[in-house]
Amino acid sequence: MGGASRGRGSDPARAAARPAAQERASGERRQSAALPSRAMLPWTVLGLALSLRLARSGAERGPPTSAPQGDLLFLLDSSASVSHYEFSRVREFLGRLAALLPLGPGALRASLVHVGSRPHTEFPFGQHSSGSAVQDAIRAAVQRMGDTNTGLALAYAKEQLFAKEAGARPGVPKVLVWVTDGGSSDPVGPPMQELKDLGATVFIVSTGRGNLLELSAAASAPAEKHLHFVDVDDLHIITPKLRASILDAMWPQQLRASEITSSGFRLAWPPLLTTDSGYYVLELAPSAEPRTARRQQLPGNATGWTWAGLDPDTDYDVALLPESNVRLLGPQRLRVRTLPGQAGRRGRGPGRAAGAARSCSLTGASPAEETGPERIVVSHARPRSLRVSWAPALGPAAALGYHVQVGRRLLSKPQDALEGVVLSPSLEARVRDLAIATRNTRKNRSLYRNVLMYGPPGTGKTLFAKKLALHSGMDYAIMTGGDVAPMGRDGVTAVHKVFDWASTSRRGLLLFVDEADAFLRKRATEKISEDLRAALNAFLHRTGQHSSKFMLVLASNQPEQFDWAINDRIDEIVSFDLPRREERERLVRMYFDKHVLKPATEGKQRLKLAQFDYGKKCSEIAELTEGMSGREISQLAVAWQAMAYASEDGVLTEAMMDARVQDAIQQHRQKMQWLKAEGSQPPVSAWTK
Repeated sequence: MGGASRGRGSDPARAAARPAAQERASGERRQSAALPSRAMLPWTVLGLALSLRLARSGAERGPPTSAPQGDLLFLLDSSASVSHYEFSRVREFLGRLAALLPLGPGALRASLVHVGSRPHTEFPFGQHSSGSAVQDAIRAAVQRMGDTNTGLALAYAKEQLFAKEAGARPGVPKVLVWVTDGGSSDPVGPPMQELKDLGATVFIVSTGRGNLLELSAAASAPAEKHLHFVDVDDLHIITPKLRASILDAMWPQQLRASEITSSGFRLAWPPLLTTDSGYYVLELAPSAEPRTARRQQLPGNATGWTWAGLDPDTDYDVALLPESNVRLLGPQRLRVRTLPGQAGRRGRGPGRAAGAARSCSLTGASPAEETGPERIVVSHARPRSLRVSWAPALGPAAALGYHVQVGRRLLSKPQDALEGVVLSPSLEARVRDLAIATRNTRKNRSLYRNVLMYGPPGTGKTLFAKKLALHSGMDYAIMTGGDVAPMGRDGVTAVHKVFDWASTSRRGLLLFVDEADAFLRKRATEKISEDLRAALNAFLHRTGQHSSKFMLVLASNQPEQFDWAINDRIDEIVSFDLPRREERERLVRMYFDKHVLKPATEGKQRLKLAQFDYGKKCSEIAELTEGMSGREISQLAVAWQAMAYASEDGVLTEAMMDARVQDAIQQHRQKMQWLKAEGSQPPVSAWTK
């Protein structure tokens, strides 16, 4: 048994090597590592890193390690459909994400393109050589405004990702990260498909009411890994997962194809061998003619190869066969379809294009001196100690020493399901119980209960659904009822795809259907098309039984229009009413702090606040805004911020706030008059009925 490191320091414990005879007898090396004496509180997660330093002589060299390489393009919605606050939050999110990535001349390189009336490059690839420099450049970006021509920006992004003039590099993975509020003025599908056909990996982050069906088709497959629905204030939650996914795309864990054209494509794979441990055999054959296979032998340190001179619009089967006399590695297989175009010239040697030799991509990293064991076991955990065992042990002839690093990592406290949601005390208690029950249902892998939330627009239904998914640890997707009807005959297929995608979620999926009454209408009395009727039947078929894979949350302003079969599938009905006096004051104070007071005190934005009694003013505004929803109050606070930005000195005064309040009151009254003219009953708070 080796020694252990004790005390308050964090130096790793060193274990002396046992004699070779004892190594062969036990087959394992054991080490007891004591926790620092400060760890008196219960710790929940242990971060353990174990490395084995190999002797230079007689030890097998592992695969060479190098930083991932690739071109990363951020596509940022900078149009007028995005508020200044939302733009600043997304900009901060992208900056923090860039700071966590290994950006540099020999690794990842980043570029930022704005979506507006016309696409605009904030900075090209290669201009900034570090994550911190890219972060500063993103933070300095200014909103462009204009229309949301995302399709035009995607066509421009394709040119940037594959054009040498823009600093893009040939032969490296391409990744696009598109952050959107969900809307576009022009078609997105065709240019996005062209990008993916060329081998680019597409990640989409939707912060608004994006169409789930369209965005899941636009993102790379599988959608659950490449598509994220998240509130603009919760973007930081997905940062670790998105960073890991980007690095996976830049440094493939298995055989993958990119830069696909009508006459060839590039292959990349992780470093599985070294020059000394073996070699690769790469096979290529048309799927329809497997006997006409081509073969290419590559050295063990190769991680890429380009096939050229292929036929257009043809399926090819590719096999990577690692040959090693050290360890057994299975083959990796892939099917790739070339793009339509002019026929290529076959018969040239593998890896040749247009008469010019194409060399494979090689890595020349120095031999690795550290590696890890195949098996690590943590046992005998006590309040201040634990046992770590690993195998195989190489003995003193091959190992210079072992390093065991032990540290504490506390799990973050689960976010409150009602953080940022202002409700009446009775409704707050009810939905809090619902959140706790949903969280425990996921932990116990039980059947989820379906929920209907109804009430006037802007009363917190969508916001609570997002918080519920976050608090429960579930994946989240939003679907709007109005998305289905325009799809026609494709509606049935789209509905099945949504539930097929939901069934793949490992954490469980909260499927939120907003404006559900636009889709799930009565079949007997309502005049609906046959296509919409078929889509509704498909929805009913997939929701006929409770599921442990997904939870259905419907939101509606007119639940009386639901088909009775939908009502039969609802387990709990929750009414969201307009805020009363106390809730309005909480809302006014919360949004005033968020959009005015906090930006003014932090000094990061061009906004200042005149001296007056802020608390008294918030109370007065709460009294004047009777009948307004939480969304209207939020819009009022954003209007205060905009008035300060529009002023010459950037100072928001009490008189400016009062003026915007009066404007908001007039607008609210006008909306209520329109509702009465249509014959609809204006929404009334439950406490004023």
